[in-house]
Amino acid sequence: MGSHNVIMLMIGACLILILFLLFSNPLKALVRVVANGGLGIIGLAAANTLLAPLGVFVGINPVTAAIIGFLGLPGFVALYVAGFIFRV
Repeated sequence: MGSHNVIMLMIGACLILILFLLFSNPLKALVRVVANGGLGIIGLAAANTLLAPLGVFVGINPVTAAIIGFLGLPGFVALYVAGFIFRV
């Protein structure tokens, strides 16, 4: 590996580090939303199992996962309140 390649590799590594530092807060927020959505899906599955005898069911789909991902526990509760109000 020549000196030109080493210098280009170092510049590339520095640029990647700078980009990571610039976008670290949005990445943290995105990871938090995705993690909350994943935990929300698990919670929806558990709550659907427990509340099925009452006839309250909230579908598990990307929209409900996004609502729980952005709103957290209040979004989870709001989905079930809406499911209880609008049950058919």
